[in-house]
Amino acid sequence: MGVKPRAGSSPNYIKLPEKISEGVVVVIEPMLATGNSAHKAIAMIKEAGAKNIIFARLPALQEGVDLIYQNHPEVLVYTCCFR
Repeated sequence: MGVKPRAGSSPNYIKLPEKISEGVVVVIEPMLATGNSAHKAIAMIKEAGAKNIIFARLPALQEGVDLIYQNHPEVLVYTCCFR
């Protein structure tokens, strides 16, 4: 999946398994700053039926983590440091 960072934009690419609700989905973001791209990606994955989602990123900004927790409280977020 590729998501453009602009608000309201459609994805560049998305291909998800048909039985996405039966497994664990791990969303990996190269840089979590504001959280907008990750939020949009998670929302699209949830719309496709995913129930068990993990979000992983090494460095992250608190603003981005807060946005994910506010909009997707059931998603586990893993990071090793905050910037």
